[in-house]
Amino acid sequence: MSIKKQPAFEEDAERGRIENIAVAEIRCDAKIHSRCRIDPVAVNDYSDRMSEGDTFPPVLVVLVDRVPLLVDGFHRFEAAKLAKQKILRCEVRRGALRDAILLSTAVNAQHGLHRTWDDKRRAVGKLLGDSEWQKWSDREIARQCSVSQPFVSTIRGRLCPVTDKEDRQSRASMPAL
Repeated sequence: MSIKKQPAFEEDAERGRIENIAVAEIRCDAKIHSRCRIDPVAVNDYSDRMSEGDTFPPVLVVLVDRVPLLVDGFHRFEAAKLAKQKILRCEVRRGALRDAILLSTAVNAQHGLHRTWDDKRRAVGKLLGDSEWQKWSDREIARQCSVSQPFVSTIRGRLCPVTDKEDRQSRASMPAL
């Protein structure tokens, strides 16, 4: 019986290219990190499961100048390091740092550990803190971050108060640029 060796990469039509990347090559950047904090209990649990042979979904990285920047999967990444794994399966996309930051605002909305309110505020704050993205409507920011439009409006009101009621109402409904 021959053992089928897993390829170094495979194409996944829905997600993109899946590659095995050395854990030591993957870089973390605080501007991209989607969480306010890493849950050590989850990291330990994932590490134990990895050591027992469980497989996890690939982490998401964006290749920026040929450097894989971690966008999604920080708990899995930390668990792989703890389990002393040398290789991690990654969904690889090409792009710039801004692409990675934008992608990071929506991670964990549908999978993984549930986002905390602080995690959601962090995602919205990334967009509102950017000179280009802050011009987007509250509705578009909410769609990107997988949160509600009133949530974005509340955060925007705290970060950049608007005195004109008409301007505030137009922000909630104006289309994204």
